[in-house]
Amino acid sequence: MLAGVPESQSSTHDICQPSQNTEMPQSPPEPSQSITRVPTAPRRIRRPNPKTGKWPRIKVCGYTWTRKDIDAWAAKKNILQDRTPRNREYRALFMILDMLPDDIQWQIVTPHEGEDTVVSCIAIGSDRSVRDLKNAYNPARARLVRNAMDKVLGPPKWYYLREDFHRDD
Repeated sequence: MLAGVPESQSSTHDICQPSQNTEMPQSPPEPSQSITRVPTAPRRIRRPNPKTGKWPRIKVCGYTWTRKDIDAWAAKKNILQDRTPRNREYRALFMILDMLPDDIQWQIVTPHEGEDTVVSCIAIGSDRSVRDLKNAYNPARARLVRNAMDKVLGPPKWYYLREDFHRDD
């Protein structure tokens, strides 16, 4: 059971759970491949390291999306087709976010493939507070995002928040 998370919410097996793949690679990766850490599902809210006082990186649970995903959503709904592609993507994203509760936001996160790139993410929860952690493990919130995106997305994943990127809401 997670600290501060009711048993009924922490027992969901497909929401923000760490990978069950326990196989180890047979050979070390080639030097040309980027090696990154994939965040694990937190069991408690983040706190500073008692020895160093350093805070860990913030983890968010959600669904990543690309501009193509947003453009395809607008085309499927047949809306904003008279706009430029960039304007259509921007307006369609905020139309999707308007369908969701106010505490579900979009964030800039580090993808699992490499540290040097960023992707956008509709975050359903994080490890910032007990409430945010409960939200991350709530299957109804994941279902809301999947319904708003009108797409089969699978379970949400954990990502590291890019705190060096600022966005205007």
